[in-house]
Amino acid sequence: MRITTKTGDKGVTSTVGGERIEKSHLYIEVAGVIDEVVTVIGFARSLQRDEAVKDRLENIQRVCFSLLPALDQDHAATFPSKALEELEQEMELLEKRRLVNDWLITGATPDAAALGLARTATRRLERELSRFDKHVYAVDATVKAFVNRLSDYFWLLESHHFPSQQK
Repeated sequence: MRITTKTGDKGVTSTVGGERIEKSHLYIEVAGVIDEVVTVIGFARSLQRDEAVKDRLENIQRVCFSLLPALDQDHAATFPSKALEELEQEMELLEKRRLVNDWLITGATPDAAALGLARTATRRLERELSRFDKHVYAVDATVKAFVNRLSDYFWLLESHHFPSQQK
């Protein structure tokens, strides 16, 4: 597979399903934000000290790759609802051990700050999905729920780096 194809030089590109669309299309904007989220999660993962957290973040990156095909009408892929269930289960465990009850000032540690970046990038994806849902076509409810929970998940993970702000 070639990376440089020159097919996008005139401002058009392909969807997952192969449809040619303008690079200014909201689908491409959402695709770019998904790419950013996956990349920021990778950055956060690279800074984590806990191997279990690293593994979970890598799994989330893989799940995020299935977001874009779920948005492509021609591709008709379904988003794995199991991913949402697993994320919610892990969030329940994090909630039980939560040390912070208030808003965080990001940056207690580099690994916490990177999780803050992942949270804010995911919030932006949530806003873009909302625009896509309103102006292009309906986004699957599971996709919307997963992205919403994911930003909360990153907040919970980040909050575990703030032991001085205990309940």
